[in-house]
Amino acid sequence: MRSSLVVPRVVTFVRFERDYFIPQQPVVITGGAALLPAFSRWTDAHLLEALKDLRPLVMLADGRRARMRFSDYLSYLANPEAYQSTTGPVYMTDLFLKPAFLGPALAALALDALCPLPRPGEFVERVALFAGPKGTASAMHQDAFSPHVWVAQLRGEKAWRLCAPKDLEAASAGKTDAFNDADNVGASVYETLLKPGDVLYLPPDWWHQVRNESSSVAVFGHFWTYPDAHRWRDHTLTIADEAFRHEWRELWEAMLTSSPHASSDNIATQPKA
Repeated sequence: MRSSLVVPRVVTFVRFERDYFIPQQPVVITGGAALLPAFSRWTDAHLLEALKDLRPLVMLADGRRARMRFSDYLSYLANPEAYQSTTGPVYMTDLFLKPAFLGPALAALALDALCPLPRPGEFVERVALFAGPKGTASAMHQDAFSPHVWVAQLRGEKAWRLCAPKDLEAASAGKTDAFNDADNVGASVYETLLKPGDVLYLPPDWWHQVRNESSSVAVFGHFWTYPDAHRWRDHTLTIADEAFRHEWRELWEAMLTSSPHASSDNIATQPKA
C-alpha cells in the first residue's frame, strides 16, 4: 500500500531559501503567480495580438508532434468539446519564451513571467508556456539535466503527483501511474492541485506526473547554477542520440550566452512576513 503525502503550501516567499530551496523540498506558494504581470495581462486578446501567426509544435495523445496555429489552439482550448479528433486531446508543451527561438514576441512575453522565487544568486534558465485542455497529461518522469523547476499556474487547475528522487527506479518509473494505479507505485507519493495564482517549486530530480483537470495555461521555468549549466552543456556533447544532442546543444548555447538573470529584480515584489 503506498503512502500519500500533501505538498506543503505556504502564503509567503519568506524563508523559502532556508526551508525549501536549500533542503530541496517541494512547496506550493499560494498567490505567488498572481504577482506576475502575466497573470492579469495574458488575456486571449493579448496573447493573440502577440502570437496569432505563430505555429508552435503541439503534442498529440499518441506521442506524435504537429504544428498548429496559435490562434486556432486558443479557440480549441476555450471549447475542446467542439473539436473532433481520433487522437485525443492536444497538448501545447515547451513553447519557449526564453530562449525566444520563435521571435521577439516570445521574448516580450518572457518579461511578464520572470521567475517569482527569491533565488540566492544568478542562474542559467529557460522559460516555456504550457497549455492544454482537461485530460492532457504527462507520464511519470524527471526533467532532463537536473534543473530546479518552478511552475506558475495562470489558468485552470493542474494536478501533480511527485516522488522523491531516490524513491523510484529509473527503469520502471515510466510505467508508474500515480493517478490511476496509485496503490502500486511502491513509493511515497506527494500530491497537490495547482489553482490559478499558485506557484510550485520542484527541486532537481524529483519525479513528477501531471494531469490538467481543466483547460490550463501555465509557465514552466527551469534553472541551473552557472557551474552546473557548463557541466551539463559539456555532458550534452557526449550523448549518442544525435537529435537530442543537437536540440540541447542549441539550448545550452542560447541560455549561456543570454544576459544573466538578476534575482534581486524580482525579490522586491515579494510579499513580506
